[in-house]
Amino acid sequence: MRLTAYLIIAVSLVAGALSAATAYLVSLDAAPEVLSETTLGSPAGAYAPVAPGATAETLEAELAALRNERPDVAESTLVLDLIENANTSDPGTFTALVDILHAALDADKAPGAEETDDESRIAQLRTEAAKPPLDPETLDPVPEVESATPESVWVSSHEQVAPIGRAGDRLVPALVAMLQLEPPNPGGLYAGPELGSVTWVKTKSFSLARWPYSWLFLLSIVGLGGGAAIVRSSKKAARQAPAGAGDVHPASEAKQALDRITSTLNDVDRLLPSLADDRARLHAIMEYLGRLQAEEVAAFVGAREGIIGKLGMGGFAELMDRFAALERQINRAWSSAADHHIAEATSSLAHAKEMAVELAGDNGL
Repeated sequence: MRLTAYLIIAVSLVAGALSAATAYLVSLDAAPEVLSETTLGSPAGAYAPVAPGATAETLEAELAALRNERPDVAESTLVLDLIENANTSDPGTFTALVDILHAALDADKAPGAEETDDESRIAQLRTEAAKPPLDPETLDPVPEVESATPESVWVSSHEQVAPIGRAGDRLVPALVAMLQLEPPNPGGLYAGPELGSVTWVKTKSFSLARWPYSWLFLLSIVGLGGGAAIVRSSKKAARQAPAGAGDVHPASEAKQALDRITSTLNDVDRLLPSLADDRARLHAIMEYLGRLQAEEVAAFVGAREGIIGKLGMGGFAELMDRFAALERQINRAWSSAADHHIAEATSSLAHAKEMAVELAGDNGL
């Protein structure tokens, strides 16, 4: 039973960790009104950009016409119409659409964000103005470089594989449509899976309603709680079970060990006056108490589970406090005898005997 509980706990931990990793994921098949309220937490989708050439100018002209027809419509919505009517299998067209979409998303940002950008630019200009002017005579000569063609300038400003959706972009329908498209593969150079269409994206904000595997996380919590309950009940049943053939440390054995400790201390106390000298007395104390330490004290401590089953954790703690004080007196008597201090040895032995008698008569076992 306990092994099954541990297996349930382990499976629940793995399931909980895996489901927690999806807490910020959202499916692009969700409702548009749900997606449009979220923003990307990391780049999504990838395409291989190429120089769009005249295609960009054509699409810009079509977008300008749409603006004139519907001036009150958001820029990203107009881009969606452009995407639906464009030949997205053409690399140049796809690249131009991504650039137009990025510009539309930037234009649709909240005014507060634009003001923040303006303030940061003003602060940057003030910092530049505060710098001392450079002396032209101290500057190193600028080496001559070859002039670049417009195509090479465009390619250098783009990565070989660039993201379609940028971190912070809102999941408007136009961006969702671009992410769900199969990006063209110019020249067959990019055969990796990163150019495939996107199904899931990572968002900035958490929402229990959007969490795809919230049910699995809740199920893992139930599994952890159930597994822990099974383990506790199994341990409690093992402690309270009656002593069987294989139970070598029942509570009764702890009581018997305590009785033997008390009997041995009484025997030593009666034996000492009959011995000839202190040397014999010291030897007797070391011999009897050494046997108690090795056998009876160890037997009492070994019956821990049986004591807990009989008295519970609170009763066990109280009993062990009293037994620990008894054990300290036994150890002190043995150490004093080993150091040939007969007075300290006999005094500690007397205290140990008193504690043992009291404990044997009132222990709850």
